[in-house]
Amino acid sequence: MIPHRLQTNHRGVFVLKDFQFRWLSRVSCADLEAKSAYEEKLLRYACGVLRGALANLGLEAAVTANAQAPACSFSVQLKS
Repeated sequence: MIPHRLQTNHRGVFVLKDFQFRWLSRVSCADLEAKSAYEEKLLRYACGVLRGALANLGLEAAVTANAQAPACSFSVQLKS
């Protein structure tokens, strides 16, 4: 299986899929609510890192994430 995939609609929207996102694969907790809250914090941080990296390249973007551990999908929409 391919661990990563990048797709686009050629209109400024990109979807980066990681089927084995390491940050999520290492989360372990008996309480499911605590686990999902921690995963949400990790995804917010990852979105911020992507947004910051793109900003340093001069690209303003909105980044959102969806996850089903250990897979994760980041949606990047470039602002024009």
